Amino acid sequence: MNYGGSKLWVVVNPHYTRKLLEIMKIVTNLDCPYVMGQKEHFIHPAMLHAWGIKFKMVVQTEGDLLVVTAGSLHFVYNMDFSISK
Repeated sequence: MNYGGSKLWVVVNPHYTRKLLEIMKIVTNLDCPYVMGQKEHFIHPAMLHAWGIKFKMVVQTEGDLLVVTAGSLHFVYNMDFSISK
């Protein structure tokens, strides 16, 4: 549940999770399964397109509940101050 400002969610199709993690190992030089959870690695949607990674972008506004499919990777960018539960 989101309280406050909007959030931009980038949700990667679960069929592309392994491919993206392999690319991130090369790009970041880290062999860490949680590399996507590290906030310092920003992946621009244009890069996902260039790498052939299928994804959806969703804007979550105050009061919205977003459910992510099991096995999919996601990135969340705060567009303003917000609190999530």
